[in-house]
Amino acid sequence: MIVRKAKPEDAKRVVEINVIGWHTAYKGLVPDDFLDKWQVTNRRIEKFRAYIEENEGVFLIAEEKGLVIGYLYGGKNTRDVAIPFKYEVHGLYVDPDFQRQGAGRLLLAKFKEQIQNQAFFLHAMKGNEKAMTFYIKAGGIREPKYDMDHTWGNMTRRLEAFVFN
Repeated sequence: MIVRKAKPEDAKRVVEINVIGWHTAYKGLVPDDFLDKWQVTNRRIEKFRAYIEENEGVFLIAEEKGLVIGYLYGGKNTRDVAIPFKYEVHGLYVDPDFQRQGAGRLLLAKFKEQIQNQAFFLHAMKGNEKAMTFYIKAGGIREPKYDMDHTWGNMTRRLEAFVFN
């Protein structure tokens, strides 16, 4: 398995993994009609392609035998000035068929290298126990004081914070 910087041509597979991730991780946590709208579309592919091309942060790909199996994107803290960490992971998804093989841990380690081993944080949707268990096993420390609510369209969910030192 290798981790490398994302390229614009990775955008379609990144969106596929994102959609699979949402449908798998958030089933039962968000309304089915919301998930039904979370699909691979040309608009989403172009949005990710542009983000990869223009991103000033870190966008990493985990690849196994030429297949993109996961990704992480992050960079400077965009959430809240009250969270005293310069960096955050905005998204980390691994194709469910390739989970528990080290891709998530490797992506987190490479991200930390990219930010000169500084501390960072990330959020997980409340109730996503699989992700929360993974973050703790990967070295994250649960920090409730940095929890926040996030809104997608007309849906608001609690996000729980994890800090990596």
